This record gives sequence, structure tokens and C-alpha cells, in this order.
Amino acid sequence: MSKLLLNADKYCLITFSTTHNALRAEKVLNQEGIPILVVPTPREVSAGCGLAIRFLCEDFQAVKEKLNRNDIFVKSVYRVEKDEKQTLIVPYST
Repeated sequence: MSKLLLNADKYCLITFSTTHNALRAEKVLNQEGIPILVVPTPREVSAGCGLAIRFLCEDFQAVKEKLNRNDIFVKSVYRVEKDEKQTLIVPYST
């Protein structure tokens, strides 16, 4: 699944205020079996924590529920869409 996320043209991205929250989120989501990738936070998104979590947008509700249940603060969530010409990064809304 990591390969699918690594090569995906459409995915969601969560940013965090602290590295601690990013690492806690990684642990919780991995334990729950939700496919994720920990990636460097794109500069276009945030100058805060250097880590972000990439996941499939269809898993958003499960990700949100697991992080809320574990009191992990999320700074922002974005939808990312890439094509051969550009990368579009927009705030994600449900």
C-alpha cells in the first residue's frame, strides 16, 4: 500500500504543529491498519513541523476519528492533486 500512496496523483495530507504529534499519529494510524506514509511537509503548506502524513482521501473519516480519539492535534488537512504540469494543494473539507 505504501507504494500506491507514494505514486498516487491524488491523496490527502495532514500537517501537525509538532513532530511529537506527527509521530504519535503515525503510531496510532499504523496500529489501526490505516495505510499512511510519513513525508516531509511541503513548503507550500507549512513552515511548522517538518513531518506530515499522506493518506488516501477516502480514509479521511477513519483517520479523523482515530486521531480525535487519541487526542492528537491536527494543524491542517489538505487535498493534493498532481498532473504532469502542476501540483494543486487545497484545504480539505468534508
